[in-house]
Amino acid sequence: MSAGVRLAWQPHSTLRLRRTTDAALRVVVTRPGGAEGAARIDVSVAKAERVELMADFTGWEPIMLDRAGDGWFAERPVAPGLHRLAIRVDGGEWTAPTNVPKLRDDDLGGTVGLITVP
Repeated sequence: MSAGVRLAWQPHSTLRLRRTTDAALRVVVTRPGGAEGAARIDVSVAKAERVELMADFTGWEPIMLDRAGDGWFAERPVAPGLHRLAIRVDGGEWTAPTNVPKLRDDDLGGTVGLITVP
């Protein structure tokens, strides 16, 4: 039997993914079918390959958005009212869109956006 320990005195570099600027990230929520229909969440972001959303109305489980031209969208049932959400672009950090109010402490030390669903 043998055991080993390796000590490193030099700091290791870290890789931090951030492929979009917050200034490019915007969200709009509409209810195209009226008050009884599903809500449509449209996200505009420059040069994205993949966009994910998680929110209180997804049970904080990430969902993939579908591409629609230069934007991204999801349609799903969402109760009217105030909701919290975060968006991730190309596997980067979860962030709040720039065009909505932000809640700086989301009970987990992060920042989420606040949206009102009609």
